Amino acid sequence: MGRVIFLVRDISPAKMIVATIPHLRKAGISCELWCEEHGRSADVAISQELSYKTIHPDEGVGPLFGGPLDHVALAVGFSSPMQLESIAAQQASRRKIPWVGFEDQAGVSSRCYERPDLLLTPDLLGESQAKKIWGRSLRTVIVGSHAVPDKPTIPRDDLVAWAEKEWKEKPVIVFSEFCSPENGAAEEQIAAAIRLMRQLPAPWRLCVRLHPKWEKIPAPGNGGRAFGTYLRQCFSPISERLVPSPVGPTTDEVIALPQVKAVVAGGATSSLTAAVVSGKVALSVVGERTRKMLKADFAGATQAPLVRLGLCTDVEADDPLIAERFLALVPTPISMVRERLRPFEGTIAAAAIRGLSA
Repeated sequence: MGRVIFLVRDISPAKMIVATIPHLRKAGISCELWCEEHGRSADVAISQELSYKTIHPDEGVGPLFGGPLDHVALAVGFSSPMQLESIAAQQASRRKIPWVGFEDQAGVSSRCYERPDLLLTPDLLGESQAKKIWGRSLRTVIVGSHAVPDKPTIPRDDLVAWAEKEWKEKPVIVFSEFCSPENGAAEEQIAAAIRLMRQLPAPWRLCVRLHPKWEKIPAPGNGGRAFGTYLRQCFSPISERLVPSPVGPTTDEVIALPQVKAVVAGGATSSLTAAVVSGKVALSVVGERTRKMLKADFAGATQAPLVRLGLCTDVEADDPLIAERFLALVPTPISMVRERLRPFEGTIAAAAIRGLSA
């Protein structure tokens, strides 16, 4: 194999791909990175000083297959929802080009209708789920999770000073929202977060972190307001219990702050992983609409992958005793976390891709 064409849109699979490319290049393999416009993958490439090309969804995937296609492989991320990545996988299969899928959480390969020649998955759950979806003969390699740092996340000194000034010593819950605007799951989870805060003692505060993918897109049926603006306004009934969210640092850096005691998230998000690897409480909120979203995104599963790994607890969105459940939680032992999760290893991913030509 002489060349690998990468196509990705979302941040999570982009982190895996960007960490793999240098190892392939060291082995003498040419790598061409395409970032889908309107996604956040380009931000990841820029942060690692990797060159990339931008492709617009309206262009189709023709530009990817414009050059010589001998000794070529395609590698794609499984974004949500999949657009060009899925089309590119179909085109690769029709052209007899081997293609690789980068799976950031167990089950997300089901978002694609085409069976990959190689699936890179984060853990044993992902491997088991993939073989149920695509058959036991599917070639899989466990490469670890992009959400698990290879060393503890230490927030910057300026962020620590900011939190000490803005948050004081109050215990903080990070509410991490990653749902799209279409299915109403976000509102379901926000209602649960509001109920939780109303039931918790006064010192507890909530820091709202929204997924950057959905921040600026229009919120359906809400007068053209940006979805992020709309969601923040949904928290107005408990405005006195909110603390400001710092601008600039990643959510993982915020979660690592000493004032943060827990992460509450809607369904599945890498923020839950950041919580358990930081020794914080992690709670996944699920309800009817969230389950529908999980089923669509995670091959019919109704629980987040981290819950199925036994590293996180879930609670019903309409549970009247949600605060009681929350206060009874303790952080998952780090020893258990390390047994079931490991950091992403680009060397393993690169070796697996090179093995496609074997």
